[in-house]
Amino acid sequence: MNSYVHCGSMQISRRNTADSIEPNYSDEEKVEAIEFANAFGLLSLLGMARLANNIEFQQEILAKIKEWQPVS
Repeated sequence: MNSYVHCGSMQISRRNTADSIEPNYSDEEKVEAIEFANAFGLLSLLGMARLANNIEFQQEILAKIKEWQPVS
């Protein structure tokens, strides 16, 4: 994600259009970033449930992870 937001190559190359400097992300790239954020959020939540030693919540999160299928 660093390359998307902190002047990394992914951000720089996608902020240049033929006529100006502005956001120029494809729909596929937007979906990819959202899917990554969703996956990271679910894994973070799972880690917090493990730290809380909440087995039932861990199982619920794992079930969500298993049913979630990225679009791409």
